[in-house]
Amino acid sequence: MKDLIELRKEYREQGVPTILDEGYKYLIEKVKKKNPKNILEIGTAVGMSAIALLQNSSAKITTIEIRENSYNKAQENFKLFGVEDRVTSFLGDSLAVIPTLKEKYDFVFLDGAKSKYKKNLVLIEPLLEKNALVFADNVLFRGYIENKVPFVHRQKTIVVNMREYLKYVFYSGN
Repeated sequence: MKDLIELRKEYREQGVPTILDEGYKYLIEKVKKKNPKNILEIGTAVGMSAIALLQNSSAKITTIEIRENSYNKAQENFKLFGVEDRVTSFLGDSLAVIPTLKEKYDFVFLDGAKSKYKKNLVLIEPLLEKNALVFADNVLFRGYIENKVPFVHRQKTIVVNMREYLKYVFYSGN
């Protein structure tokens, strides 16, 4: 059986979105330190991050993916790595799925559509345990958010929404 790092690399080479190595290491460090019981992941893709989170904690995870082909591949990968009994997966738009969730979460990994981060966070807040940790990937979006890199028009919506998300996080008091 392939190890997770090798499989992540193969998926990246195929153009499948997976967390970058630096973010991956930081995510694993945070989950080990937090030792959560119940994780929520927005944006499963093919399951690499969910598997890593489960391999580095004793938690269970609820994960949401909008693309059916990615969702199906994630289910295969959960079985391949023997973590399927700790995973509850939803196929659908996070903005529709989150309001149906009843559990509380002490660790959240935001890695879905960047333009939905703020809307997702607002929906997730009532589901957070006290002292929950929210880890959001790509918040600086390749330097576009800080205006370090000029962005093209088609990225404007993501950039504007990510800036709104960051403003909300910094000034919401949560």
